[in-house]
Amino acid sequence: MGGTITVGAMTLEAGIVPISATERIGPGLTEAAFRASPRGAGAREFVRNDPHRSYLLKPVSFEGRDWIAVVYFTDGRLMRASLSRITDRTWLTVDPEYEQQWTAALKAEMETRLQRPLPATFPWGEIDVEYDQRSISGYLIFSYFGR
Repeated sequence: MGGTITVGAMTLEAGIVPISATERIGPGLTEAAFRASPRGAGAREFVRNDPHRSYLLKPVSFEGRDWIAVVYFTDGRLMRASLSRITDRTWLTVDPEYEQQWTAALKAEMETRLQRPLPATFPWGEIDVEYDQRSISGYLIFSYFGR
């Protein structure tokens, strides 16, 4: 691979996502190291179905956007980081068509920045953008191979 691709504080090519000014999520992160970090200690356990666990983090801000981040571990290894934007929408005000358009725009932006179609595969895992009909939300997803 060539040089490192950075998008704001995200190092996309390396699969690294900043969760604070000093903390990063990325390949090789263990659940123990995450829980021992300040952001990890403040995270809320989202799902516990051993050996699978996920944690909802306090809002993450980068690229001029605010995101909700959920990290997923299996057997103590980071397997996925899922980011969705923070909005003021409610179930009464959500517009599925707008959310689909926003997700498509995010996907196009990531494909342009990565200079390849999504999902984009790297030695550590892959990056994709997905729309979920059930939550009426778009997600930026980092899937790690868990090596």
